[in-house]
Amino acid sequence: METTGLRYAIAQYTFDEPLPTPDGIQKLELLIGDRICVYGHHGEWGYGRKLDEKVGKCGLFPLSFVQFVQKSMFVSTNDGYLVVDEISRVVNEWWTKMKELLMTSTKIASFEDLMDSFNELLVIKQKIESGGIPIEELSKLRIRVSILVDRGNTLLGMDVVIRDDEGVPLDVENLSLLRTYEAHISSQRRVGNQLRDKTENTVAPNENFSLLLSIKSVELHCKCSCQISIALYDVEKKMFTTDCYTFPWKTGSGKQTDLKLKALFTDFAKEDIRKKYLMVTRLVHVAPIESSSATLKRHGHEQVVPQSFYCRQSFASDITEIKSIFSAGITHEAKECVIFLNRETELPLALKSYQVTNRIPKNLSNGMETKLLISSQLVPGNVAQIKERHPHLFSRSPAAILRRADRTAVSIEESRNEMYITLMQAELTGKSSDRNIEARLHVVESNGQVMENVFETVSVTGPLLSTVYKSIVVYHTDKPMWAEPIKIVLPTSASHDVYLRILFYSKKSYDKPKPEKGPFAIAHVQLIRNAGLICDGEHDLVVYKIDNPGTYFADENIAYMSLPATRRTLKESIGSSKPHATGFSLSEKSCVLISTHSCSSMLTQNEHLLNVLRWRMNCVNLTPSLIALAQPIGDTENEMIRFISHLLDVLFEIWHDRTLEMIAFDVVVAILRVCEDQRHPQAAKIFEAYLKRKILKCLNQFVQSDSDESYERARNAFKVMGSLFKIVVVSKKCGMKFEEYEGFEKTYKQYLREFMKSLVMLMSEKNGKMIVQNTALKSIPTIIDLLYESDSCSSENLCSFIVDLMDNFGSNIVTRERLGFIAQVVETRFFSLPVCRDQLLSPCLQIALDIVQLDNAATEKGEFADRAAECASIIAAILERLFADAKSGGDSGEGELTAFILMVYRPLVQAMIRVIHDDKHTDDDARGHFFSVILALLDKMSAQMFSEYVEQRPLDTDKRDFLMEMVQMIRDLLNRNAFPPTWRDMIMLQNK
Repeated sequence: METTGLRYAIAQYTFDEPLPTPDGIQKLELLIGDRICVYGHHGEWGYGRKLDEKVGKCGLFPLSFVQFVQKSMFVSTNDGYLVVDEISRVVNEWWTKMKELLMTSTKIASFEDLMDSFNELLVIKQKIESGGIPIEELSKLRIRVSILVDRGNTLLGMDVVIRDDEGVPLDVENLSLLRTYEAHISSQRRVGNQLRDKTENTVAPNENFSLLLSIKSVELHCKCSCQISIALYDVEKKMFTTDCYTFPWKTGSGKQTDLKLKALFTDFAKEDIRKKYLMVTRLVHVAPIESSSATLKRHGHEQVVPQSFYCRQSFASDITEIKSIFSAGITHEAKECVIFLNRETELPLALKSYQVTNRIPKNLSNGMETKLLISSQLVPGNVAQIKERHPHLFSRSPAAILRRADRTAVSIEESRNEMYITLMQAELTGKSSDRNIEARLHVVESNGQVMENVFETVSVTGPLLSTVYKSIVVYHTDKPMWAEPIKIVLPTSASHDVYLRILFYSKKSYDKPKPEKGPFAIAHVQLIRNAGLICDGEHDLVVYKIDNPGTYFADENIAYMSLPATRRTLKESIGSSKPHATGFSLSEKSCVLISTHSCSSMLTQNEHLLNVLRWRMNCVNLTPSLIALAQPIGDTENEMIRFISHLLDVLFEIWHDRTLEMIAFDVVVAILRVCEDQRHPQAAKIFEAYLKRKILKCLNQFVQSDSDESYERARNAFKVMGSLFKIVVVSKKCGMKFEEYEGFEKTYKQYLREFMKSLVMLMSEKNGKMIVQNTALKSIPTIIDLLYESDSCSSENLCSFIVDLMDNFGSNIVTRERLGFIAQVVETRFFSLPVCRDQLLSPCLQIALDIVQLDNAATEKGEFADRAAECASIIAAILERLFADAKSGGDSGEGELTAFILMVYRPLVQAMIRVIHDDKHTDDDARGHFFSVILALLDKMSAQMFSEYVEQRPLDTDKRDFLMEMVQMIRDLLNRNAFPPTWRDMIMLQNK
């Protein structure tokens, strides 16, 4: 039987064969769903027992009958009882402690918080005892219980409980002393953060959240069918910042209750809580223009009106502040409110009034007959997380998902290509007296082809696409104001430039003999030009009269595209004659105002980025654009991240040009620096796909150069050395695989040797390069494992390189950076290899001990305490990584531990005495950390070894000094304990 360590599995089929094997080994009966602990396997058979049976027998079973699962997904029903037992014990302990406190004081600090935790723990206990808790929910409840218990214990001054990441209490007997200390520190910090931030009631720092709106009922009185739309408006940016949610209301419905309509506004971040948003609700009725009395007499009151005469007409609207919803944070219950729609004030005027006065306009409607009952609630997480955590929102009557109209909300992993347009207002002069103006929008290619299904509206059933968008009709005015948000889904690949065409119609009441007339004016603007997007912001468009108004407009007529589109371009056009084209003439006093905002992961507005991406077509502006991208400012950073894959592809193509390779390298470094920013956590995942070998050559030139400019460029490159060498390593693997050219490996290793030699020389510099040296020293450990595991460098050469670096530390390398370098080297996987111990262990320890053994005159008191604590951390890391399970003795491995202890023990004791007496510059955490390392060393020492250690002192005075140092340290620690009184487990280990 081959043992593979404890694994977990779930039975997929029933297995019922009671007969044992010929060897007498029992078989394990399985039912579908049984959970099994698997201890080993042989061939097609596994060996284990059922987890839910406390005294279960072990047996054989077919491996094909079970499915192996992760431990995190495999929670025993016994775990539920363990959580219940912990809650019962904690509640009794809390109650006993609170009674003791009330006997000595009439008030307990944070009493209300404790009682809330009491109640929540009892609710969780009752929920688990009722049974039927899914595995995932039980895991979440266990973590929640650990948060409540740890916080309550801290408030009451009770013992700290150390736990793992899943909230399960750790068994101190199975932990080393240093791990136990680290677990106490981790628990203390975690509880401190919970008490300070109370993250259970607010949005987590790096977590997105969404706004869930539920429309419960609608009450309105209208003779026509209506459309009700809801969107969020950013007051600061003066733009609609989300998709618009639209749902219908049928004629004569009156009051509709129990609607169960849900809209989920997604992609909000924590910084959005401080912003000012309005919820804009608009109601339009869909009907023909009201007929005059003469027309009614001529055709009768009951007449069938063709659908082409129906239009959207404003009926009522409302704007509501949602700051209170955001500031309330994440809550378990939704809050209801009633929205009374205003029939007097038009929406554009209401928005303008709010911008000026910062107040919601009064509702002057009589009777408040038009109203909506809604509920609102903030939900943590993005769309994928919400679907996982709250599947009920997407089962029956699924919530409509409304995305943010903001480029910053687009993840680099998403694929979006959308344009958000707000049709704001227009001024249309002419001879017509009846100005019921309707604007019809089309997206047109440069060849006149109208693009189909590009206008998107989010409805109850999901996104609806249309080829034309028809605006609201504003009655009897030639200066209509719309404030309508419109969403356009741009094509993923267009062979031509793309235009937005706006045709203006004058809507009239239905007169049976007369068909609907064609447009009387046109405006246009170019949305996409040479793969570049129109700039965000407002655009004042020029209006052109159609020479034969009212006639059919042919889509093939594209003469207007050659005319100036905006007022600005009209002023810049050369010549005194008015611009005109076949069928179109300028309407000087007319204009239309729109605003655009792109939300695309495929197209960009950034000129420098476009020049680089299209460098083969436009090499004139390539160098200035590369220089601009090497020092990105503002929105350029976000654009570089969004197009990072395409940009790196292009940069590696440009790299072949020797005159541009250094500038291209600067841009790669700038990209890596931006990617290491926490704002872009996903970007670093894609670098392994980019393979070029020239990075080493360029980086080496920076290190060797003496110019001030190269210092700064080298420093920037060192900051992202880990990411750069990921590219180097993949480059080496790819080059070896495809044999790009003869001698590739030889050239690669030559560049690598030269670079490593340059780094050693850099460390020994004494003038002018201090900042570059310390920056490099921080980053060098990040490449050690990469170089070894990729076979770029042998273990002997890599050890020699590290030792040479340490031997050549110049006076510019400050003590803090030296210790930081050693600490990072110790944490590498390379350091724990047996082949590396002989070469690296002694030099690393020697540098640390040299700093610990400095006399008082060499180091200031405050600095000594900090540096000594760092040295203790290094010794602790070495002890855990190399000697976690070893005890001092006579074997080769144990002899290595003995030599280690003999080297570090007394210098640590002497440093501990100095740290204890340096009260002004040493905090309790530093003292506790120091003492935990000394206790760990004592734990590894046998009594015989301690006796031999004392006897090895060469002189009697030396022996007495050592013993006196031990007595002094213990006396000082008895007077002032190194650990808090609530750290029961650490105090017990100390006493042991």
